[in-house]
Amino acid sequence: MGGSISREIDLELARNIVANERILDARTAWLTADKRGDEVGKRRAEQEARDARKAGGTIPNCDLDEMKRMIGNQMILTSKIMWAEGHKDQDAAKKEQAEKLAAKGRAMGGTITSDDDLKDAQRMVANEMIWGAKQIWDDAQKTGGDASGAVASAKYAREKMGATLTIDHSTEEAGRVVVDNRGHAASKYSNSKGRAWNGMYNKADWENQAEQLYEQAGKPGGDKLAQDQLLLAEKILYGPPKEAEWAKQKFDEAKKLVGETSEEISDPISQGKGYDSSGTQNPDPGPIYNHAKEMVSKINKIDQNKFGKELQKFAEIYKKNVDLYERISKKTGVPPQLIAAIHYREASCDFSAYLHNGEKLGKVTKKVPKGKFFTDFEEAAVDAILDKKDLIKFYHLSATSNDLVAMMAYAEMYNGKGYLNNGHVSPYAYSGTNLYSKGKYVKDGVYDSNVVDRQPGIYILLKAIESASGSTGNGSSGVQNQPSKPTPKSTPTPTSPGNHMIKGVPAVDQIPFSASGCAIASFTMVANFYGADTDFNSVSKKYAPGNAMDFPRASKAVNLSYQRYDVGKSFTKNDVYRHIRASIDKGLPCIVSSNGHDRKGEESTHFAVVIGYTNEGNKDSDIIIIDPWGGVQTTLDHMQIYKSKGEIKSIREFKPK
Repeated sequence: MGGSISREIDLELARNIVANERILDARTAWLTADKRGDEVGKRRAEQEARDARKAGGTIPNCDLDEMKRMIGNQMILTSKIMWAEGHKDQDAAKKEQAEKLAAKGRAMGGTITSDDDLKDAQRMVANEMIWGAKQIWDDAQKTGGDASGAVASAKYAREKMGATLTIDHSTEEAGRVVVDNRGHAASKYSNSKGRAWNGMYNKADWENQAEQLYEQAGKPGGDKLAQDQLLLAEKILYGPPKEAEWAKQKFDEAKKLVGETSEEISDPISQGKGYDSSGTQNPDPGPIYNHAKEMVSKINKIDQNKFGKELQKFAEIYKKNVDLYERISKKTGVPPQLIAAIHYREASCDFSAYLHNGEKLGKVTKKVPKGKFFTDFEEAAVDAILDKKDLIKFYHLSATSNDLVAMMAYAEMYNGKGYLNNGHVSPYAYSGTNLYSKGKYVKDGVYDSNVVDRQPGIYILLKAIESASGSTGNGSSGVQNQPSKPTPKSTPTPTSPGNHMIKGVPAVDQIPFSASGCAIASFTMVANFYGADTDFNSVSKKYAPGNAMDFPRASKAVNLSYQRYDVGKSFTKNDVYRHIRASIDKGLPCIVSSNGHDRKGEESTHFAVVIGYTNEGNKDSDIIIIDPWGGVQTTLDHMQIYKSKGEIKSIREFKPK
């Protein structure tokens, strides 16, 4: 049947839904019994869940929201099948019944939408069934339970419902695929042909690589090396796990032959110190993490007028006391910048106060948590953080984590679930962003919708540290830039003899919104020079998912041709100078990238826009750039990062089509 929609699959789904609803009911009964201290009731509920899974249920042990979400998606898929059959049979009653079932599924948290194709919806549900079965199987291996029913349902989903998950996928890999399916993230690789990501390696990075190889392979005469690498990249993205691992190994071997490893592609985050706001790092995210992911994705402005000076002050405090925060971080597994941000919210970074609630050290706490007694800030801070150690584990945080979504999920839960449970935006987390205007709990359990929180929230405190730490890599914060409107310029004007400067390139300063957005800011400048009238936030969201700037796709979108030259044996730094001179003399700004070291001496990467040259244009001090770190005009030898033992890595050229 291979993914087709039919009455047979409808019946199988009905059986699976019945078993899964039994599991949901059992979970609800267990929670009720647990509140009452009814051990017999708990054991009865546990047995009912085991029986339901033996009957083919595929919902694993997880929270209620996740259980409801999986059943909701099954209901929505069933409704789509019913509606299609009702439409075919001209049965209005059946179509109405289908619409009611879909509404119920969405109310339960189902993520399938009315716009999703039947086949895509079926694949999503099938992958969820397999993902759940894998977790049930894992639990059974540890406890000696019976997972045969869930395994049989997974086999049916794989063979009859068009699932893309295989036996070789680990539970974590399967979870990444499910999250990707739920996010309805369209592939940015133009030759994906509807193939589903396998969850093995970073999706955005490898799609970007495949896109570049696809373009190279399609050049006149073809490019045999690019074609071979493209086939490997596609196996890495879409092949079964074992095949993807083999392809990754072969891809790395091929790269080493030409002096480049795929680590430059597969993990750009590790090269820079910027946050990852994609929300893809957690293999088992859960509703709170997903809520934080949604909130972060909606942020497009920071209130610099209100909080700018305060954020600068906070960044200075952090820099001065970073050793202390890092010691606490190592003892707790929470990133030091998050600890500092919580410290500012709770006690304005007062080291004589409890991190728990801002009360003074040396006295027993009277506010929640009551009854604490410490005289040393560091010891008290460790205790406060470890009070939430389950959250640290659940959100996969570590001392070196850069998962901004996980940090925000932890921060909101550190403050309490009051805002989330009642549908309010938490000022503790999001004050100072476009998400929050007013409303605050003025004391425990008392919410005043007219009170405005006067403190900066955790999000903008974290961003303040990121911006102050230096520009690294090519990641994205997702915070909106507010550049001046450019003067549209559809065709470049060649520079006159002796005048090697291009006028009208609007500067973009990355600092207010991302320490790691230099590539995004640089492309925004070039795009606006040609009249695109865009901004940092738009470029980031459309063309830099997963913190990797997709130059080919972004260029195509604004009707520019794109060419990249990497410095190597056949293309030297002198070639870079030659290409810069040729581009500038034609009135075409270009982008250079470099490696180097940031202010802490750590390796990093940086991008800048070349707008001119002086003298012969054959040395760094001759090349005039706009550095996105500050949006300032300077020369190449003074570019952020590069001026500290840096080397030019590439040049990117753009021409209007």
